[in-house]
Amino acid sequence: MATVFRTTRMRRNRDTGKLEAVLGPDGAPVTHPRWRTVILDHRGRRKMFTLAAGKAQAQKQADMLEHREREIRNGILPPPGAERQERSFDEALDEYMAWGRIQGGRRGLPWDDEHAAKKERDLLFWRDALRMSDLGDADVTLPRVEAECRRMFQAGNSGKTVSNKVQNLRAMFLWCCRRGYMAANPLRELGRFNTDPTFTRRAMTLNEYTRLLARCAPHRRLLYETAVCSGLRANELRMLEPRDLDRENSALRVSRLIDKARRERAQYIPASLMKRLSAFAFSGGAKKLYAEIYRKQGARSRRNKPPANPLLYVPANAAAMLRRDLLAAGIPFETERGRLDFHALRTAYVNFLMDVGAPPKELQELARHQTLEMTMNTYGRARDGRKRGLVEALGEMLAAPSAEPENIAKSVWTIALFWIYVELFRLLLYKYRNGFGTDADGWRATAADVIWRFVIIVIDVWIRPVPKRTHKQGPAIICKRVLK
Repeated sequence: MATVFRTTRMRRNRDTGKLEAVLGPDGAPVTHPRWRTVILDHRGRRKMFTLAAGKAQAQKQADMLEHREREIRNGILPPPGAERQERSFDEALDEYMAWGRIQGGRRGLPWDDEHAAKKERDLLFWRDALRMSDLGDADVTLPRVEAECRRMFQAGNSGKTVSNKVQNLRAMFLWCCRRGYMAANPLRELGRFNTDPTFTRRAMTLNEYTRLLARCAPHRRLLYETAVCSGLRANELRMLEPRDLDRENSALRVSRLIDKARRERAQYIPASLMKRLSAFAFSGGAKKLYAEIYRKQGARSRRNKPPANPLLYVPANAAAMLRRDLLAAGIPFETERGRLDFHALRTAYVNFLMDVGAPPKELQELARHQTLEMTMNTYGRARDGRKRGLVEALGEMLAAPSAEPENIAKSVWTIALFWIYVELFRLLLYKYRNGFGTDADGWRATAADVIWRFVIIVIDVWIRPVPKRTHKQGPAIICKRVLK
């Protein structure tokens, strides 16, 4: 007989985000109105079920659930969804791809063509590698998937490549489980792979960027300029259209279908680049280039299918195009600092913004990253020029107090002369009220008094040392002392 019980009603605290017990008017925890039970399901896992509000009815429901799960474990009853496991893998794949092209992306948006084509290629690869004809074969795929992953690692594939292929198969199995086509995801126990990058992308210097633009064709020069001045990825540049040009604000409209995070954005670019892009879009240069390349290559690959109304010409293998242009410009593709592929232009975009002094928050927004850590640690690079400039600025700041005596001396003489004028005016005013006398003795006494006061001020300032301050604070300290 299964055990039924009641639990305390819980509510999530909006401030802390933690679950807390709901308290009644008397301060005691409020219990949940329905009874619950925990039983062992047909997969051997402890699972909680919510039952009826009455204890007798809840006890009857718990006993029925426990009896049903026990019969499924013993093989008397088929597992849930077993009657639909005869569905073929190809049928499930077609339905899965149709679903993804409508609402499979983030925020219910459809997959883009390149992502859908890559996912379909990976799933067909797994179908052939695992020799799966229907979804019923999925119960024994885990050892086969692990063996195929080992073969891919031995063939030289990176951990990220293998992980992406496995993730596509895992996502389809999860989709099938939610629709009852499979009883459980057979890859739920598959462990993670090491996805650390096998190489590092380096940030292009300004000299290399200038040399690259000087040695490439005009349409590729425009592509590289747009990539470095906007930070857009190759696929995002490929999907841009002339209507995405916001000439009034000098920005590129990145729609939700283009942006990787599926958000509407306005990516600002220089006004001079906007003029060249507008002229290129008006001439229809990208469409002519796509038509020429597609006519030469034919329809051998779906990735070479030209966009309907492109803004720029972006080939299917943009990294290979960039590598050829780097070779023509005499720029090394790989050094001890890393490689220069097409995505490295986005790294250059972030570092050029850092060179011109972009604040961290604006840098993160322009890079379209969710966190500043991604911007600074993944794309940001420490340049020797920036480090030298910082050290020089530090040296200038530390060397500034060395000029303090000269500045203080100038301040002393300025204040002393000013004080002479003040004292002379005060003495003349005093003599005027009390009489100057009939001979020159009064004038000589007045002049001697002024000179004596001046000498006392100078000696007082130089004998008592002034605390170390910047040259801007020295005069203020002296003024305070003299006024005492």
